[in-house]
Amino acid sequence: SRAITGAPNLHKMMVDATSGKRTWPIKKFVRAKLDEQIARHAKYHDVDYALEPNIKTSPGGLRDIQTIAWVTKRHFGAESFKDLVELGFLKSSEEAMINKGQQFLWKLRYGLHYLEGRAEDRLLFDKQRELARLFGYEDDEKSLGVEKLMKQYYRAVANLRALNDVLLQHLYEAILRADEKVKILPLNNRFQINNGYIEAVDNEVFKRYPFALLEIFML
Repeated sequence: SRAITGAPNLHKMMVDATSGKRTWPIKKFVRAKLDEQIARHAKYHDVDYALEPNIKTSPGGLRDIQTIAWVTKRHFGAESFKDLVELGFLKSSEEAMINKGQQFLWKLRYGLHYLEGRAEDRLLFDKQRELARLFGYEDDEKSLGVEKLMKQYYRAVANLRALNDVLLQHLYEAILRADEKVKILPLNNRFQINNGYIEAVDNEVFKRYPFALLEIFML
């Protein structure tokens, strides 16, 4: 929740009373959020390049950003993505990418609401053209303004989707599998299986064996 007006101490008391472990155990919370995202992505065939995407709920959209925020707030108590940088969970460049992508998606969503005069999150073909004109994407000899807009959209959601996948996978391992014993299965002197995931045996593998960059896709 966000404090809009009133005494800050009362808001803090409410947050403390409703965000404790007794209200929703961390493992159940994380599992629920991950399952929600899997189901939501499945509705869009798990692709982030739909021709008429939903700014809010399509893969890489605003809901993916919110899922990261909800889970990290529950786990770390983080109030912002900047907090995650200070905690060492995010790099500054990743925080900047999230903020930039979020601002862009918010801008598109606001534009849709403005054009429709109501809540609307679907980037339908006709609205794509109207948004391009609204935000000053102009046609030139190489491409149409609407193509420039959608190219920026697809690039933004692809980056957000990739980061969302990595961060939630890390949280899955750190929270849901925290009590599992580490199981290492050697593959060769360069790679091993760690709890079901392939990894390099150390940080210098690719420097010593450049061909390993291709080998990993063959294992």
